[in-house]
Amino acid sequence: MLNSSSDQKLLRLVTAGVFIALVAVVTMLAIPLPGGHGYINLGDTLIHIVVFAFGDIYAVAIAALGSAIADLILGYTVYAPCTLIVKGLMVLIGIILIKRFKHRPIAFFISGLIVPFGYFIFEILLYSAEVAALNLIWNTLQYAVSAILASVILKLLEKPIERFRGR
Repeated sequence: MLNSSSDQKLLRLVTAGVFIALVAVVTMLAIPLPGGHGYINLGDTLIHIVVFAFGDIYAVAIAALGSAIADLILGYTVYAPCTLIVKGLMVLIGIILIKRFKHRPIAFFISGLIVPFGYFIFEILLYSAEVAALNLIWNTLQYAVSAILASVILKLLEKPIERFRGR
C-alpha cells in the first residue's frame, strides 16, 4: 500500500518509465512506408491510452521519448527530433482538449492532426514536397486507425484507468 505522496510520485515515475519502453516497443512493431521514409505503427494507439491514463506532463514525456527512442533504434535517426516535438505537442494539445471538452474522440482527432502535418512540414524541408505528400497520406491513415483503436480500447479500460488515476 502506498502511504505517502512521495510513494505515489515514485510509482507514477516508474510507471511512466515502463510506458516509455512500451511506446517504443509498440512503435517498433512497424511496417516501413513505400520509398523508405518512415513507417506505419500502432504506437499512437498506446499514446492515446497514456494521455487518458496520465493526463499530465508524464503523458507528454512518455509519448515524446518513447516514440523518439523507437526512431533511434529503427535507424530513422533523422526523424527523432521531429518525433520528439510532434508527439509531445500532440499529447499536450490532446490533454488540454480532453480537459476542456471532455470528449476523447474529438480531442484525439484534433490533436492528431499535428502528427501528419508536423511530419509533412519536416519532410518538405528534409526531402521534397512529393515525398512529404505521399507520407502525409500514410501518416494520416496511421493516425486515424490509431485514434479509432484507442477509443475502443479506452472504452474497455475506462474503469481500471480511473482507479489508476485515483478517481
